[in-house]
Amino acid sequence: MVVAASTVWCLMCATLLHLSSVVARRHKQSELDIPIPMVRVEGIVDRKAGLPCDISATSAEDSPHMVLWFRESDGIPIYSYDLRGHPEGKPKTWSADNVFGKGAFFRSSSSPAQLVIEKVLLAHEDVYRCRVDFLNSPTRNSKVNFTVVVPPEKIAIYDESTDEEARPREARGEGTSPVFRCQVSGGRPPPRVTWLLDSGLLDETSDTIGDRTINVVHVPPLTRLNVNSRLSCQASNTHHIAPVTKTIQLDVYLRPISVTIQKKDRTLREGVLEEIVCVVNGSRPAANVTWWKQTTLMESHMSTMSKVGDGVMASTLRFVPTSKDDNMNLICRAVNPKLPSPSGALEDSVKLNVLYSPVVTLKMGTGLDPNNIKEGDDVYFECLVQANPKIHKLTWFHKGNEVKHNASAGIVVSSGSLVLQQVTQSTAGHFTCLAVNTEGAAKSNSIHLRILHSPICRQSHDELVGALKQEKVGLTCNVEADPPAVVFRWTFNHSGHSRELPAEYYHNVGTTSTLNYTPVSDLDYGTLTCLASNSVGVQTRPCVFQVVAAGRPFPLFNCTMANRTADSVTVECIENFDGGLPQSYLAEFVQLPVVAGPGSGSNSVWYRNVTSSKPLFHFSDFSPAASYRLNLYSYNAKGRSEPTVLEILAYNAQSRESGLDRITIFSSAVTILAVALLVLIIILVALCRTQLRNKSRDKLKYSSSLSDSSNNITENHRPKSKVIVDDKDPDLIPQKIEKNILPSFVSVCTTSPKHCKRKKPEGAEKMRHLNGTITRPPHGEGHSSAITAAPQFLTITKSTELQESFL
Repeated sequence: MVVAASTVWCLMCATLLHLSSVVARRHKQSELDIPIPMVRVEGIVDRKAGLPCDISATSAEDSPHMVLWFRESDGIPIYSYDLRGHPEGKPKTWSADNVFGKGAFFRSSSSPAQLVIEKVLLAHEDVYRCRVDFLNSPTRNSKVNFTVVVPPEKIAIYDESTDEEARPREARGEGTSPVFRCQVSGGRPPPRVTWLLDSGLLDETSDTIGDRTINVVHVPPLTRLNVNSRLSCQASNTHHIAPVTKTIQLDVYLRPISVTIQKKDRTLREGVLEEIVCVVNGSRPAANVTWWKQTTLMESHMSTMSKVGDGVMASTLRFVPTSKDDNMNLICRAVNPKLPSPSGALEDSVKLNVLYSPVVTLKMGTGLDPNNIKEGDDVYFECLVQANPKIHKLTWFHKGNEVKHNASAGIVVSSGSLVLQQVTQSTAGHFTCLAVNTEGAAKSNSIHLRILHSPICRQSHDELVGALKQEKVGLTCNVEADPPAVVFRWTFNHSGHSRELPAEYYHNVGTTSTLNYTPVSDLDYGTLTCLASNSVGVQTRPCVFQVVAAGRPFPLFNCTMANRTADSVTVECIENFDGGLPQSYLAEFVQLPVVAGPGSGSNSVWYRNVTSSKPLFHFSDFSPAASYRLNLYSYNAKGRSEPTVLEILAYNAQSRESGLDRITIFSSAVTILAVALLVLIIILVALCRTQLRNKSRDKLKYSSSLSDSSNNITENHRPKSKVIVDDKDPDLIPQKIEKNILPSFVSVCTTSPKHCKRKKPEGAEKMRHLNGTITRPPHGEGHSSAITAAPQFLTITKSTELQESFL
């Protein structure tokens, strides 16, 4: 009975419990079926968040008694705020440990009231319902869609060209368009990634790849306005916190704005140090400035840089211009060292105006072969002149002598050219031209004009050669020829008959031929001609040598003094026979020693030599207190004559007049004596001829041959009296020199240049008398022989040798 009652009690309790649960479920379903307003709330992980709930009463008599918070997915409260039984405003709170625990509280003072979460966790994300029970009013429900936001974890900017992370300050050149990539890691929901240039939005398109969000930006071409601009990348997935930002600064390299060469119109001068300034503006960093002549870079040490303002630099070029710089473009080029050329280069140029003296170049006309120009050809030269300013004078020179226009002579001078028509050997030589402007004068290079020609004789006239019989003389034939390879030919001509000499008689070396010639007989005197030839032709005028019989010249005679002063005198003589060769004259002026007393020293002797082309001598600057002797000579290639001697006594002005009177009286006496002697000689010659006709066997014949002059002298008899010879020189002071006249008259053959017959004595006996050879034949003997007639002379003196000619 008791068991049955217990069983019944249990069944009743179960029934009641079942009924109560059914009622609760039906009540719940009825609440959920009612539309509940919902708000969206975002919370940031690890930050505070508030879930709003409106607990305000609709009337003053009403008030909230209970606030319960539920997860939408669960009907069990997770947080309660109980005001019942706490009129003092100290509600009772409760929080489920598995949701918020102690990390949440209800703030009723705010409007609306909020369930504040101290530290939001990702697990807190859900839809929450807030139920408010009022004292009188019905229960009020509201929903909160709570979204938990996870901010981005990392943001980075990369240089797209290198795929390396960008530096805080990125440098780029003006006009370039850099590309950067912004890469954001993490973030829930995925963040929105944007690019900003300074404060302006640049790009907002991004892509999400896995847990990364990427935005690639193409920066527009950089300008001067972008210097130090800030390029920022922002990542944001909520407006509750500031976006995550990464910023870099742009350093823009700027090209020069302007490059200007100052004073472009200036005139430079060759050889003078010049300074030229180039101003560069706007380059960042400062530009590198270089100077160029056309395409040639000038050396860096020639220029210096200086700062003249903000962003303004000046380059000063110092150089010495030359003639080659005239009309050249001088370029000042500025290049930003951070920008590649030519995009970063800017330049300015000026055409140089350099004043310089002429630069002259002489060249032979085109088409001419300088090694094959012959006589008769036409030749022309060109004088190329570079000058600034232009030349005002151009002069031509040949062998240092100025060449002037002479059309009739075949010389044509025109602007910058010289034409030589039908050139001859005299045209050969060095040519130059001289140009003149206001800066100076300059001579060109020298060009040697070579003219091929047949041989010509170096000697301008025929050569007279004196030779004795059996005397070897060397004849040198010297020619000029181009080309110098020549062939010589010698010819001898005598009285119209010519013959060619064998080649072994002469010796040739280059353009010189030497003939050793020895006349043996009279027929060997005549004309020798030398004729040469080369590849151009034969010598037109031969070299001529006149070989004549020759000896030493005869002495001067009739020497007189004139214009005698205390220390000067002039002596004039008459020339005598020249020996067959050109003669010149020599005077020896010797001071006579002064007779000194016993024990006195010797005095110095004053001596002077004077040569002259005429028998006229002048002496000066000698001591008037001394006496002098003059030895006067004629000389030629064979030697010199015997001297003619004069004495000049000490000068005495007081006795000069009386001395002259004595000389005049003495000269007159000598003249009378000479005339008488001449008459006597004529009478004796007449008597001799008469005796010779009557006595054929007993007459005496003498024949003498002198080797120096080839003269024949016949001596008949010797006079026995001495005669003082005076040749009527009024100023010749007698020196008491005895002169012996031949003891007999001389018979001379004078038929020059023909031959004459003379009888040669047989068994002649010879005797030496001074410096002549005299042959004396026996009486009545002799035969004729052929001799070459020439002036005959015989010299017989005692103290001074004199030559006397008997014709």
